[in-house]
Amino acid sequence: MTSQDFHNWCKLEFLTMRGSEFLRSLFKKSWQTKFNKVWNSSTSGKVFINGVGNDVYQEAFRDQRKLLEQGDIDKWDLSLLRNALVNTSLLKNKQERKNVNELTGIRNKLAHHSSKCISDTEFEDYWNKISQLLCDLGDSKEELEELKTSLRSNKIALTQSQNIKKATELKLEGNKAFSAKDYSKAIEYYTEAIVLPDIPSSDLAILYSNRSASYLEKHFNKKTQNENDAINALEDAKNSKKQNPDWFKAYTRLGNAYEVFNQLDKAINAYERALLLEPNKEEIKTALSTARKNRGAQNRNEHLDIGKYGVSHEQIIKQFQESLGKDVNIPDVEELKKFAISLNPVLEYVCKGHDYRDGNGVKQDYAKAAEYYGIAVSKGSAEAMYNLAHLTREGLGVKKNYALAWGLLKKAAEQPPYDTFDMPTVGVAEAEHSIGMHYLEGIHVDKNELLAAEWFERAVEHGSKRSANNLGKMYMDGIGVSTDLKRAEQFFLLAASRGDHNAMDNLVALYVKLENLQKIKEWQKKALESGSLTAISKQEAISTVLSDLQAELDKYGVEEWEKANNLSSDNLSVPDRIQRKVTGNNPKLNTLFENSQRLLSELNTPKTALKTTPKRVDKKNMFPYDIEELKLWSQKSVTAKTMYEAMNHFLSSFNALMKISASKEISFFNESCQKFVVELAMCYRIEHIVASFPLEMAELAKEIANNVISHIHSLKEKQNLDKRLLELDQDARVCIAGMSLGNPKFIIEFLSESLKKYPNNKEFLYFRGSAYAFEQKYEEALRDHLKFLELEPENYDVLYFKAVDYRLMNSPKAIEAYEKFLVKAPADHRKVPEAYYAMGACAFTRNELSDKAKISNASQEAASKYYELGLEHEEKQLPCFLPYESNSKKALELCLKPEMLFEEKKESNSSPAEKIKLKDPLRKELILLHRRTINQWRIMKGLASRMSSTHTAFKMSFKPPKKQKLASLIGLKAIYLNEIDWTKDKVLTGYVLELTAIDVPHNTEQSIQFVAEDNNEHVQRVALYNTSPDEIKELGVGSKFSIINPYIRMALDGKPLIRVDDPSSVIWGEKGEKMCALCGNLSAKFQCGKCNTTDYCSKACQERDWKEFQHKLICTGK
Repeated sequence: MTSQDFHNWCKLEFLTMRGSEFLRSLFKKSWQTKFNKVWNSSTSGKVFINGVGNDVYQEAFRDQRKLLEQGDIDKWDLSLLRNALVNTSLLKNKQERKNVNELTGIRNKLAHHSSKCISDTEFEDYWNKISQLLCDLGDSKEELEELKTSLRSNKIALTQSQNIKKATELKLEGNKAFSAKDYSKAIEYYTEAIVLPDIPSSDLAILYSNRSASYLEKHFNKKTQNENDAINALEDAKNSKKQNPDWFKAYTRLGNAYEVFNQLDKAINAYERALLLEPNKEEIKTALSTARKNRGAQNRNEHLDIGKYGVSHEQIIKQFQESLGKDVNIPDVEELKKFAISLNPVLEYVCKGHDYRDGNGVKQDYAKAAEYYGIAVSKGSAEAMYNLAHLTREGLGVKKNYALAWGLLKKAAEQPPYDTFDMPTVGVAEAEHSIGMHYLEGIHVDKNELLAAEWFERAVEHGSKRSANNLGKMYMDGIGVSTDLKRAEQFFLLAASRGDHNAMDNLVALYVKLENLQKIKEWQKKALESGSLTAISKQEAISTVLSDLQAELDKYGVEEWEKANNLSSDNLSVPDRIQRKVTGNNPKLNTLFENSQRLLSELNTPKTALKTTPKRVDKKNMFPYDIEELKLWSQKSVTAKTMYEAMNHFLSSFNALMKISASKEISFFNESCQKFVVELAMCYRIEHIVASFPLEMAELAKEIANNVISHIHSLKEKQNLDKRLLELDQDARVCIAGMSLGNPKFIIEFLSESLKKYPNNKEFLYFRGSAYAFEQKYEEALRDHLKFLELEPENYDVLYFKAVDYRLMNSPKAIEAYEKFLVKAPADHRKVPEAYYAMGACAFTRNELSDKAKISNASQEAASKYYELGLEHEEKQLPCFLPYESNSKKALELCLKPEMLFEEKKESNSSPAEKIKLKDPLRKELILLHRRTINQWRIMKGLASRMSSTHTAFKMSFKPPKKQKLASLIGLKAIYLNEIDWTKDKVLTGYVLELTAIDVPHNTEQSIQFVAEDNNEHVQRVALYNTSPDEIKELGVGSKFSIINPYIRMALDGKPLIRVDDPSSVIWGEKGEKMCALCGNLSAKFQCGKCNTTDYCSKACQERDWKEFQHKLICTGK
């Protein structure tokens, strides 16, 4: 008999003892129910044996009869209690009688167990059966779990000492007081139990947990609360965890206490630990979801956003009225509501739900609101689904249920995003945004930032301003997506244009990161004017940033130089402006700078499908590989991932180099100098082929690296160097070697000295081995490569060079060495095809050494096999390495198929449809909005005949509150669309805006509306009033024009546009070539075959316009 097996029996015996206690309570309750009297041990016993219990008394043993006569029910054992309940009329429920019989049977079986040994498996089976029976009879599942926890330790004296028994009794009394909401009394009982000596830790954990819960409830009860209740609750929760660190409830209680103090991060950590211990506990999942939701709301300052649930038609109508201003004559909310209900009767239930939710004309009643939403949900209303999900998630009028709320959100998101009138379906975008938030914060679902980004993308397409702001934040901080500051800017601008004030604050943060002085000023001013508390709180910090950036400009005299050269600075950072001045007098360096900035700005691109391929860039542009396309390919290619990572480091080093060039401070203590060395060395270690400096900058780069080496050498003469300096010294030497690849003799000499200092530096061995090979010193090359492989045996690049060494030495080990390389290298490694071609060449060479007059069939077949494998693996190469160039391949082709040397090689160009500007979410939104407006116009014109006279009030008319005044053309300043505050109704007097129409014009009979872009490819809608038929006839895609004193006005859809009332304020340019309706390329050669009015430059553009920008909405030939 093992100790553990015996303890298992004892623990089950203890559980059956609890069963006796529970049946005792059940008997008392049944007695009171039948006789309407409480059991009295002095009198009730006689009543029982002379009445309903007479049969039990007659059949009882002598000792049992005595207990029945005395009426002391606390002394009745399980069997006697069973007889008193089952064999009388006290317990009438058949299932309860069955459960009592089964419980007694299990107890008797255990009591007469021959060995008193119960295995762990048997224990779990018995415990689950007994617990289930007790629960079915009404016992507390929670208390049974606590009991099991308290019995886990094998050291517990299961025979129960007096203190343990007393503590158990006190705990039960405390539980009763807690259930009766007498929390002060419960605290007294738990405290009395806690102070008893020799109480097991598991029991103390339960007592502390229960007392913590009592303190919390007392804290929330204003009548009984004490200022120390919350503090005591937290301390008890900590003690509970300390006593039993493996008990989930201790952590749950700790999370509850931390929430009271609004320490949500700590609360979340506690709940997460609890969930690890009990993964299926819904109560923990709910608590964790609530804490995460609240933390997210606080981080977003959601308490300041009164419109965070703006998903009712009434709110939309009110916002619509406010955006148009008092000068607009439109129907009131109730009239518009009636009209909407006449078109969609389900809205009547939705609106009633809103009324009860908001207390609009009725007493606020969440339960009633949920009832009406439920009716609308059954009829397919996305708006009702979203609102009912909100009530369910918050527990307003219904029981809090995250799972049900999640299901409602998913169902709402599945509804069509546009109704039969091509208007946005209220509730869809809101649900999509909420689902994104659930994934972002881990509410009810596992946290998944990538899925969050995808749902935000969907919501943005359907009009969500909050999702646009969230996506901007994710792209700015690299959350769930790769950091992409350009995309971040696009989404923030879109959110701001939709009225999200948080986006203004985020734009300030973005431009601080980009060091764009003008933009920081501009958006901080807008944020302050909007009343942003974030902007107010950060005003001092922002002022400091502005002062520092201004000081940098003043240091280099940039503003005076820009003014003298009539240069704009709005879209450039301060470092960019400084660098532009430095390179301004050198066309080559200026071009170099522009190319580097372009690639740096596109360093991180979104995670999208691989639609295009990396393209080799003209060598004149310095960068040999397209970083944007390498990034895309890196999602599925090990080689591209390696190259992209190396390119990342190289561009970082180049940026540091440009800063050094601007400051002219080549000093070891210049942080940029050290950064340049570290980043460039890392690039060379990962993949040296991506690094390429122009002659103008190469010397400066070497000078910086040499300066670092010299400085560290001078320090070494005086003191022992720390690890950081030794690593920096080696980094600088790697840089020198990498920048000297065209000079193998220098590399050999330089690295030979370096290896005396650092004999195990792998990069030194790598570069020196390559240099030896260039010098045809193959044995020395092989020696270095073999030494490298001793340090890193799996390095496939060096395995390849080892094979090359053997081949050039005419060694028979070459093919075997190539095979080892092929085993380790990724299939798309740029040297894999070359390895196969080299192996084919080796097959011929090996035969020729023995018989130069004849090539055997075996050699021919082997060479042919290797050649075919080489071709096969060319297809796996990154397109930037195609067409594949190999001297070994040419040699094989000459031997195998000489005619292949004369075949033409074709290269394909990527489509203009992949232009970066087409990724701008605002561009897509405005084009789709414009096209839907055209489609809606057609639908509403057809609907007009259905409208009754009761809807005559819908004839909306208004005069704009402001007028354009055409003043002198002298002194007009150019302005761009991204410089305009779209939240304000105003005339931009003294400014001129140059635009190009990019979508088909729409004649509303009052105005001509279309979408236009400025010279920076930013977009906005334009509405021309009082325009002559001749001007309308000339207007089309590609038309160029300028607007003097442009008027920023809110349109009837509540979104901004550029309004023109005076035709003389428009200066029309000459109509140029046909322009592609999608990408803007000129000389468009294709036309839509259905409407014959829309031009494209390629079939790819036409396909994308139809698929993504829904050309069918405006196609007159559809």
